[in-house]
Amino acid sequence: MICEGINKNRIFNVAAYIRLSQEDEDVESESNSVTSQKEIINQYINKRENFKIVDTYIDDGFTGTNFNRPKFQKLLIDIEDKKIDTVIVKDLSRLGRNYVEVGKYLEEYFPKNNIRFIAINDNMDSLDRIYSNDMMRTFRTLLNDEYSRDISNKVRTVLYSKMKNGEYISSSVPYGYKRSNKDRYRLEIDTETSNNVKRIFDLAIKGKSCKYIADYLGKIGVMNPSSYKESKQIKTRKFQESTKDKYHWDSSYILEILKNRVYCGDTVQRKYRKISYKINKKVKNDVKDWITIEDTHQAIIDKEIFNKLNNNLLNKIERVNDDGNYDLFSGLVRCADCGRGMNKYGNRVNKKTGKKTYTLYCGYYMKSKGKVCSKHSIGSEKLKEIVLETIKIQIDLILNIKEELKSISQNKKIDFNSKFLKTNLEELKKELLKKIEYKKELYFDWKNELLSKEDFFEYKSTYENDIEIIETKIEEIEKEIAEQNIIENKSIKWILEYEKYKNCNELTREMLVNLIDMIYIHENKNIDIKFKYNDIYKSTIKFIEKCKNESEDL
Repeated sequence: MICEGINKNRIFNVAAYIRLSQEDEDVESESNSVTSQKEIINQYINKRENFKIVDTYIDDGFTGTNFNRPKFQKLLIDIEDKKIDTVIVKDLSRLGRNYVEVGKYLEEYFPKNNIRFIAINDNMDSLDRIYSNDMMRTFRTLLNDEYSRDISNKVRTVLYSKMKNGEYISSSVPYGYKRSNKDRYRLEIDTETSNNVKRIFDLAIKGKSCKYIADYLGKIGVMNPSSYKESKQIKTRKFQESTKDKYHWDSSYILEILKNRVYCGDTVQRKYRKISYKINKKVKNDVKDWITIEDTHQAIIDKEIFNKLNNNLLNKIERVNDDGNYDLFSGLVRCADCGRGMNKYGNRVNKKTGKKTYTLYCGYYMKSKGKVCSKHSIGSEKLKEIVLETIKIQIDLILNIKEELKSISQNKKIDFNSKFLKTNLEELKKELLKKIEYKKELYFDWKNELLSKEDFFEYKSTYENDIEIIETKIEEIEKEIAEQNIIENKSIKWILEYEKYKNCNELTREMLVNLIDMIYIHENKNIDIKFKYNDIYKSTIKFIEKCKNESEDL
């Protein structure tokens, strides 16, 4: 590239271009710092009286593998506006590391716009004949391209190692946390915003929708995360400009907070990967490829609360009422025959009570316009009445169990926690042996033509699934028995979950989500309620009966 017809002695309007990528900061020496590049360029310009610097364009934290950089794009605009006619960089790699793209600017764009290009450390000046040596220029740009590939691989290896060590490497810090002053790869609780995170989780547990929470935070004057960072002048590499209304919260961001395990002390990284070192586009990794390290920093939210919210409440969210609350039974009621969710119809106000009422119908029946299944209809007030009464009966039964366990522990001097777990373990092991034996017998039944091939594989799959579930439960219980300090709290937590609602005379969304797995409606309006902790409930009853029998034998 030679700029023909340009007088070397005339005044040149110069643009100093500086670039420093994240890879440069992590891997390269101080020689490539912004300050170093600026000094080298200024010294070069000061020695030439006919060089007049117009502006300095700095892209700090942007890769050289593409040209989607804000200040470089501003430089191109100023070239088009004829404000500058000379571009100076410390070396060619500062312009870019992509061989093809760099070549386009050197061979096409700069000559077309009569731009003089100078790379100081590479002794390149587009006005010099020696610069027209295509082989040398090609060799340099190829070296830069290969260097970029090598740097990318090295950085990837370093970052992978940090992630495996539980170090937080993202440039963006989650709302409610800040970087540790002692270690930039560790998170610390931000006392100014962590209470807002607690408030978000507390409202969600109570059944408030993400939209309701977002509106509520705005009403009480809580700045949204981007506005807060801007007010604190917190620098992020991918800075997102805050909205005009600094108190506007987006409901999608609330949901993102509620699902982020960072708030219960865990670090989950490597969710995405770059397609190529030359392309910034990212694709999502499979969950199995994510790197999850538990207890890497202080939690804002208790892990049990986080899991309860994500395993129960968020998975049962379907619709929001006009007041911003989730419908009381949303996601919790199904047709007992087809298994589809029940949909509500006919919202109206009861004239006597002033309460809003509706009727639930089988969703499949309504969608098919009566061609599939049947109505399975039930009024909302009737359903509330039945469910509340059933919950009260269940709570009374469980409180009786608590007294029975207390009596066993005091009178018989039995460590009922340990004994309960061992009893449960014995039952599971017996069940496992049965399933394994059933699976073995299947093969002989098939060979003796007592089972069809289709039935054989169907039963085989069912038994294998059952065996896997039982083995998982056995593993969990064995771990609990080995950790008695944890057992003391765990074995009665499910009882305490019911006990806290013993004086409730009105259904709440929180109560339903915490105590009930699913409600099934029959066509004859009979109702089946599947309570949570059903397995441990049955095991506890067996344990109590066994202890009573042992007491009678003494």
